[in-house]
Amino acid sequence: MMVVILKIRLLMASGTLYITLVEATLDRNTEYWGKMDPYAVIKSNGQEKRTATHEDGHKTPKWNEELFLDVTDMFDELKITVMEEDTMSSDLVGDISFRIE
Repeated sequence: MMVVILKIRLLMASGTLYITLVEATLDRNTEYWGKMDPYAVIKSNGQEKRTATHEDGHKTPKWNEELFLDVTDMFDELKITVMEEDTMSSDLVGDISFRIE
């Protein structure tokens, strides 16, 4: 299970969706030694935005980052993926998808 706390604000006049990724609670641990260094990626309609990596954030990362996407349709799908950053690659921790509606 993955719980992501976020704030969403849509400015219809400009068609911009502002998303503040506050924090996450993660059940999955991809590290054998040490703590996870998670970051989040938001995707919608071919757009992709990424938070900074929370060094040693482990299972309770906090980002408090505002990201924005251009929205053309209120029924667009929004996907949030949490990854764990390693030196050589990144590991999937979890993801969630939902419609903006």
